[in-house]
Amino acid sequence: MKLRPETWRSSPEHWPLPAQLLAALLLGSLLVLGVGAFWLEDALARWQLDQQTDAELRQQVAVLQAQGTDLERWRAHHRRLRVQLEGLQQPLPEENALPALLATLEQQAEAHGLQLRKVQVLESSGTERCPGQPLQVQLRGEYHALGRVLVALAEPALGLHATALSLQPAADAAPQLDIQLQLLSQQRCAEVL
Repeated sequence: MKLRPETWRSSPEHWPLPAQLLAALLLGSLLVLGVGAFWLEDALARWQLDQQTDAELRQQVAVLQAQGTDLERWRAHHRRLRVQLEGLQQPLPEENALPALLATLEQQAEAHGLQLRKVQVLESSGTERCPGQPLQVQLRGEYHALGRVLVALAEPALGLHATALSLQPAADAAPQLDIQLQLLSQQRCAEVL
């Protein structure tokens, strides 16, 4: 069989068998390469997206870990503040503690050799952040004894807060200490806090 070039151009079915096989192999290879390139491009895009997502997740994990340590630090600080607040609130007396406080004032003055000259219950202005019952107290006696009474009155269990002090020396007698105190109420202070 003689091969003529014009027959080859007309249709592949007239081609010799080796040429048909080579053409089929070449066409199949191109088809496989085209599908493979399409699949590879899609796989590459998915891989890049996975890499980007992985980086974002790693960053989020780092942020959450940092926040977790900050959260633990905040919780520890909060626990310390709560303990301090409870310690401050526990010793505050209730409103009916005024008679007991007056008796304590008399006992402290007597125990330190002081003269309790005046105890006056004042009206509350109502503008205090932590309202209580204001008192005006006048004590007369030796200077160091006045200081010891002030220390005794500052004990948290009494629930007193000194808002003003005035020491007036006297030439002929012992110095006089004027103290403005506030008897704090635990119930009313808890409402404010």
